[in-house]
Amino acid sequence: MKNVLFNPDFFLLWVGRLISQIGDKFYSIALAWWILQKTNSPVIMGLLMVASALPGVLLAPLAGAWIDRWYRKPVIIIADVIRGLVVIVVAVLAILNILEVWHVFAVAVVISLGAAFYDPTVQAIVPQIVPEEELPKANSFNQFNGGISTVMGPVLGAVAVSFLGFATVFVINGLSYLVSAACGWFMDIPVTGRSDVVNNSAWSDVRAGMSFLVKQRHILIVIGIIGLVHFFYGSLLVSLPFLARELTGNGLRNLGYCQTLLGLGLVLGSIYHGLSNKKNMPDLHLFRFVSGLGGCLLLIGLLKFMFVRSPIAYLIIMAFIGIAVANASIDWQTILQTNTPNDMAGRVFGIASMMGNVSLPVAFGLFGILLNISSVRFLLTLSGALLVIATIILQADYWWISSNSPKV
Repeated sequence: MKNVLFNPDFFLLWVGRLISQIGDKFYSIALAWWILQKTNSPVIMGLLMVASALPGVLLAPLAGAWIDRWYRKPVIIIADVIRGLVVIVVAVLAILNILEVWHVFAVAVVISLGAAFYDPTVQAIVPQIVPEEELPKANSFNQFNGGISTVMGPVLGAVAVSFLGFATVFVINGLSYLVSAACGWFMDIPVTGRSDVVNNSAWSDVRAGMSFLVKQRHILIVIGIIGLVHFFYGSLLVSLPFLARELTGNGLRNLGYCQTLLGLGLVLGSIYHGLSNKKNMPDLHLFRFVSGLGGCLLLIGLLKFMFVRSPIAYLIIMAFIGIAVANASIDWQTILQTNTPNDMAGRVFGIASMMGNVSLPVAFGLFGILLNISSVRFLLTLSGALLVIATIILQADYWWISSNSPKV
């Protein structure tokens, strides 16, 4: 996993994302505790999660169309600067002791809208600054960021809140966005333009993007896989506190161990993918790892049916789930990047991002309801079996389409 980091533009992008993602984790845990102390209301907490996700989901298709119209370097800089400044405003309000819940909600909406532009733009930029043969390694490094921030962010964030206070942690996150923006400023990103933007409306661009996906069904299947993984991964996240409580030992500690092993699996999975030098057939690897995720969920359910209560077996499975999710994420990014024309990348990644962002909260709601009328063992057994079956069907469809129609 070394060659791609010698690319100065990718290195700047990678460092900026790593710093801002860790800052996000700091902010998330600080904000959760602040809301808890301020309102002691799970309803407010849930609404804040909606405000943090829904605006970006609604804007994603239109944002993707705009991303394809504009020079992409200013997009990531402006998105980071705006998000950094609004978080610093939250910090100032906290320092002045006048921070209110509605302030936090307003900032959550702004951050969500900023992410709707930033996330697809970053995915579209990577193929512009990294040679095609290096894309798997580049995506491995980006996934490594997610794993590291998942493992380190909550722990360090909790320590920072305890010793430094809410306002300081808010400042740290705001500055992390500004550092990311500074990294973007020094990147050399090719300027791409389109001659038809004057005559076409943004909504016509959205329709053109949807038409492209309908014609390129193998790409549409990959986006469907993204939705499936997020959906069934959501079933695990909802079930995890209940699973941890039913295992031997302290339930809260078990939950912490499970979450840590998931994050560690994400790190190990990204390292494995980067070191394995997998440059060919990412689609084959994608379906294998998604099936592996389904198999892990199924295995947890079966262990529960066998009344296995030792945390060790489940912790090992959590690590493998993290490995499977990391590799699947790297592979689907690589497939979309190598099969999508540059002038369509913003729209494709906007829709892909929307699919993931919609599937996870839907899973939280649906599986939360199902847990009230069912059990963890039944829910995870069913989730794993359905994911394996769906993956097999989609893989067969994917290979049939790929062998009978040319890719772009």
